Amino acid sequence: MTQSESIRPGSVIEFKDKKGILLAVCQRAEGSSVRILTEAGKEFSYPAEKIANVTSHLLDPGKSPPELKNQLETIRNRVAEMVGSIDLQDLWEFFAEATEDGVSLTEMSQTYFGDEENTDQRSAMLRALHYDALYFKRKGDLYVPKSQEAVLETRRQIEEQERKLQEKNTAVAWFRRARIGQAAERPGSLDRQIELLKGAAIFREEAPHYKEAAELLRDLGEEAPEGAFGLLVEIGEFDRDENLLLMREQVPTRFSSAAVEEARGFDVDALIQAAAEKGLGPLPVPGRDRQPDGSALRADLRSLEAFSIDDADTREIDDAISLEVIPEGFRLGVHIADVSEFVAPDSLLDAEAVRRATTIYLPDQILPMLPEAIAHEAASLRAGVDRLSLSLLAEFNSDLELVRYLFTPGVIQVRHGLTYEEAGARCQAGEEPMGTLLALCQKLREARVQRGARIFERAELKVRVSPDRSITIKRREGEGPGDIVISELMIFMNQLAGQFCADLGLPAVYRVQPPPNEEVSAGAAGPVSRRLLSLVKKIQVTTSPGPHWGLGLPAYAQMTSPIRRYLDLVVHRQIKAGIGFSGTPYDAARLLELIGATEAGTDAANTIQRWSNKYWLLECLSNRDGQTLPAMIQEIRDETYLVRLPEYLLDIPFYAPAGKKYQLGEELEVRIKAIDSRKGILKVQAAQRR
Repeated sequence: MTQSESIRPGSVIEFKDKKGILLAVCQRAEGSSVRILTEAGKEFSYPAEKIANVTSHLLDPGKSPPELKNQLETIRNRVAEMVGSIDLQDLWEFFAEATEDGVSLTEMSQTYFGDEENTDQRSAMLRALHYDALYFKRKGDLYVPKSQEAVLETRRQIEEQERKLQEKNTAVAWFRRARIGQAAERPGSLDRQIELLKGAAIFREEAPHYKEAAELLRDLGEEAPEGAFGLLVEIGEFDRDENLLLMREQVPTRFSSAAVEEARGFDVDALIQAAAEKGLGPLPVPGRDRQPDGSALRADLRSLEAFSIDDADTREIDDAISLEVIPEGFRLGVHIADVSEFVAPDSLLDAEAVRRATTIYLPDQILPMLPEAIAHEAASLRAGVDRLSLSLLAEFNSDLELVRYLFTPGVIQVRHGLTYEEAGARCQAGEEPMGTLLALCQKLREARVQRGARIFERAELKVRVSPDRSITIKRREGEGPGDIVISELMIFMNQLAGQFCADLGLPAVYRVQPPPNEEVSAGAAGPVSRRLLSLVKKIQVTTSPGPHWGLGLPAYAQMTSPIRRYLDLVVHRQIKAGIGFSGTPYDAARLLELIGATEAGTDAANTIQRWSNKYWLLECLSNRDGQTLPAMIQEIRDETYLVRLPEYLLDIPFYAPAGKKYQLGEELEVRIKAIDSRKGILKVQAAQRR
């Protein structure tokens, strides 16, 4: 007779549940199931084949459920007292060598308690085997002894689980005390729990040990993973403005001591002196002094009246410009910091720069691509000191038409630095050389437009945060004269860099932009709209020259910001090799490797900058909670609108009041309803007119 066949009304059975092994009394059979009343007082049908054990106890099924429940509890308590006395190790040692097929529960119980074992002892054995999985594994109705290696591994796992549980309980108690200001000294075991919380805050559900972190948060009454960040702020582990994306993207925020030491080891004056001993060449003449035979000298350009145009707080000064009057017309100089003299290919500093790919500019901090000793000092074209440059000298006739050009390494001294506003004022006043430079740059732009360039109007916000969290927002509407000069001269130099490499057949880091699928008129394309952005295709970075649709250029190789963009530094090296000054040019395969190596860093920098700017904008707006703001309908959707807050250049979803319809471009006032800076959420509603 099978176990299920022995069940009749009143039989006490045992079955497995999430809570463990439970007792129940059979009330009646129902085909392949039995109707049972459990020791917890619950009544339901249960599959007969899943019953773990049928005891010899037989209760009166006619008694009331409370009476039956009490009888089951008496049996349970009696069995529970026996479980602690069972030593499964003795059984394991007995059966380990005797069988590999497995042992039944009855044989286990009789071996341990003797042939006269009773039903309660068998129940106790069932529970012992269920709760202690160290020595035996279940295989159907049998129990198979584990190997010695498996026992040791299981014991290690159990001890590890117990250790983690103890650590978690200690952490929960410490966090609870910390929240009411009564935290004792932080125990060493808390470090791992804090790392778990950091993982949940940074990587959310993707964190390596997210389940452990989620369990810890639940024990503390917090939602997972959202509660992790707030808890870490509470205990001072994170700042309230912590930039988690920096950690998620694993962006290095400090340089190794070795990299800092290497950067500090450069003596610019000594480098210039070494170049002078080798022989500084005179001011070269485009069209005459190109020396691709390896004999090119660094040119002495310190006689030029060079100056820089940058923001007032810029310390990474990549570029400077000069303009001379010559008999044929003008000689333009665009001078770029020669970073390649400080960062050799495959050096420690080179590896650091590849890893970062670019300088990251955030409202509250700047994370440079290179150590400050180079970025702010040795390479930066600061006024009043001699610096190394890679310079473009381009001659124009009196009609401002390009006649000839050359690239040359140089030694330069910037005479003074201007802000964009100061440069713009000099342009408007007609002061030289700014007046001529503006006219030249306008002509360069017109030439690009003739070739199909699109000039987009784009307002810009610069958000800055001081150490005391004071937020300042500076808005720039379109381009001023100073912006046009720098923008066009940098585009011009990058254009000639692309042309130079293409003419020599040198692979370079070219930026190619295919045309959109829909026509966009050349010239002034107006403000940048979401529709326009949807049409414009992404710029492709490749080693072969190709047209750049937006700039209206046949080839474009960016090289004007080598202090803060690694691929610009790569183009520097390529040009210096091309003019025969130093090094062997990269081949296309190596360039592709470097492009790939910097792609993730560049993408991460863009993502982090967007998030950080929006975070601090919303933090600024949080001070205006409940206030009204001007807005404009930017886009009409099925059930919502997209409105722009012109003051902050923010586009956000907007739900119109019931029955209200808006037109594209319509102006309105909205009131701030809710802000979550960390999630990038700003909710507004229509402001009621008074």
